[in-house]
Amino acid sequence: MAGGWFLTIEYDINEKGSLSFRRVWIGELTEEDFVWCGRGLESRRTPTASVKRESWEKKMKKVFELVEGTSQASRSILDFVK
Repeated sequence: MAGGWFLTIEYDINEKGSLSFRRVWIGELTEEDFVWCGRGLESRRTPTASVKRESWEKKMKKVFELVEGTSQASRSILDFVK
């Protein structure tokens, strides 16, 4: 996997199936920012990757957060992709 820009969305789904966005982050990550968990030759499990905590804290920027029932944009997403 190569690095690039990543968008992470945290959301809730209510009993009717409606989405409510809680937080949104954006950041440019490199391959070194991930911890990889592969699979054995006989495994049917999908290989996965997780972002290292220090990389997340350093590189991912919160651009939206739901605050007490109202939406609040921390910054425009465009501020990060210039």
